[in-house]
Amino acid sequence: MAWMAPTLQVKWGPYFKPDPAEQQQVVAMVQLALGGGPNAAEPLITRRAAVEKIASVFNIENVDASLEQLDKEADERAQRELDAATAAISAQNGAEGAGQNAGGKPAGPPDNSGRPASGKDDA
Repeated sequence: MAWMAPTLQVKWGPYFKPDPAEQQQVVAMVQLALGGGPNAAEPLITRRAAVEKIASVFNIENVDASLEQLDKEADERAQRELDAATAAISAQNGAEGAGQNAGGKPAGPPDNSGRPASGKDDA
């Protein structure tokens, strides 16, 4: 059996570390490619490609863990927004319901005492 040399692939890193302005340009480019920014368009790259591209800028060592964390944070943010919207709707419904009596009928105009009428049929 003959010995076979393994194939090698060299992946060279940058010769110089990018300065902060270059790092900012990379981040802006990735945001634009993801469809963010003032002239939002359809994404041109995947979230994975974006995280891989900015990994060196933010010292991300594990792309998979970073993507999982981003998903978790997005789920938590969506839940907080849903809770806030639900609370706002409940508060709005409570404010609207404040003008009704126990039977669900709108309270009538104030009587001579200054209190709202009961809304019951007096007849």
